[in-house]
Amino acid sequence: MYFEKAIDRINHIDWDKVGTRVSPEDGDSGVEFLRRLANFYTETLFKRYPPLVSDIAWIMGEPSEANFEKYYTDKTKEFLSITIYQSKIVEYYLKLAQLADNNPEARKYMNVYEPLIELFERGGSFKLRKNELEIENFSSIPLYHWYEKFGRK
Repeated sequence: MYFEKAIDRINHIDWDKVGTRVSPEDGDSGVEFLRRLANFYTETLFKRYPPLVSDIAWIMGEPSEANFEKYYTDKTKEFLSITIYQSKIVEYYLKLAQLADNNPEARKYMNVYEPLIELFERGGSFKLRKNELEIENFSSIPLYHWYEKFGRK
């Protein structure tokens, strides 16, 4: 159920529009993603990883590598094949949705990746690198001490 809905959502993004629209909400999306990710680590007490490699399904014990290409539309496949920044977040989101189908504990963390998926849906884009989260054409959020900046106070 979660996985099917997540695949449908990803395949309904207008990938031709991603990166062409800028909105004041875009910067908020980056901050909200980092806040939710920091809260995930605070709640679960799992070892913290940088946002670039924060694959929550893997952190929660889902060992398998995932290949979702067979579920993608041609447009989705084409877009995600040209950039690692966006494709990794989509992969993490789908892996977590797949885990959530059988693991109630994983369900409450589906919202972590939501801000970045919503950014795509609005036509915005991002680049998540080791040291920054760049909301394209809008802002750049340094990731030094990201957990301390965005975690619960």
